[in-house]
Amino acid sequence: MINKTLLINTIQKEIRNKGVIFLFIFTILFILVGHKAAVTIKMSLNESNMNTIISNSSQTVIIYFISFCANFVAIILASTIFRSDISSRVLPQILSFPISRLSYIVSRITGAWLLSVAYFLFSLIFGMTILMTSESIQIDFLSIVGSFAFMSIELLGVILLGAFISFYGNRLMSFIITIVVYILSKSYTQKLFEYESFSLGKMVNLFMYYCTPRLGEMSYISESYMAGKVFDISQIIMAVVHFTATTGVWLFIMKTLFDKREV
Repeated sequence: MINKTLLINTIQKEIRNKGVIFLFIFTILFILVGHKAAVTIKMSLNESNMNTIISNSSQTVIIYFISFCANFVAIILASTIFRSDISSRVLPQILSFPISRLSYIVSRITGAWLLSVAYFLFSLIFGMTILMTSESIQIDFLSIVGSFAFMSIELLGVILLGAFISFYGNRLMSFIITIVVYILSKSYTQKLFEYESFSLGKMVNLFMYYCTPRLGEMSYISESYMAGKVFDISQIIMAVVHFTATTGVWLFIMKTLFDKREV
């Protein structure tokens, strides 16, 4: 289903994306400057309790920031992986090769996802390496691994929805709409059933919760793992099953609509 050549081409093409390069450089600078500021504050306070608090807070802030930027990288890639082929009119040439439309979709999405995960992983390793230079830092690697796993799942959902939207709008429109959908998914998912009466807000909430990959839920689990929270295994299984099912449905819808589209 995955075309290796097209997957590699996706990574090679999108790794030169100016938005991704900017976020990567900005992330590295943020980590370095933030760490330097934290070290300066610790030296000026010279109190052991405050040193520990600042070190642990630095870890949380850096991971949250990296997660935030990784989602933006995923949104940028999602809005360009298909749209760039359509705009440059190379899509008919790609599909003229012995490659199915489903393979094209999956290969492009997988390439963008791997690039987003690589960005997140490299930034995370770089940030943790910088933080480990602080003597008082205590890194919970198990929590970081759990957080990374669910962050990777979330990035896949972001790219899938963003790529679906990009079929029907230009890059800027796709980027903006994907951001809105991402924000709605995070906010509405965590406010399920707060609306007592039937309303538009409740309709949107129910749709985001039941009919889309639960980006908000995956984000919540990822962030909670960073905070050391322990989840019941049944809750994790249900979240993964729902994500897998809805992802499959949206991929099927995308493939069906794409099959009917003239290129």
